[in-house]
Amino acid sequence: MNAVRWINRSKYILLVLFAFGCAAAWGYQYLYAWPKARCEGAKQWWYGPERACGTPVDITTFTGRPRGSKEETEALKAALAKVPGEGAAPAPKAP
Repeated sequence: MNAVRWINRSKYILLVLFAFGCAAAWGYQYLYAWPKARCEGAKQWWYGPERACGTPVDITTFTGRPRGSKEETEALKAALAKVPGEGAAPAPKAP
């Protein structure tokens, strides 16, 4: 009689552990994997520690200067002149 009780108890313990494992795997997918896949599928940036999806913003949005402008080229040359071992500034690439 003890062996039957031990087998039944083990059966229920393993069933509970299996259910907990399934719930944990589903919770991970729901909270981490699916939002990351959705964000990266929309060509946005995924920030894992905060589980946040960000939109990349071009720097010209903040500066108001177009790419390859005279001010940008001069600022790049001035910044590169301060770095030892750097030569002339590379030509800016057009989008």
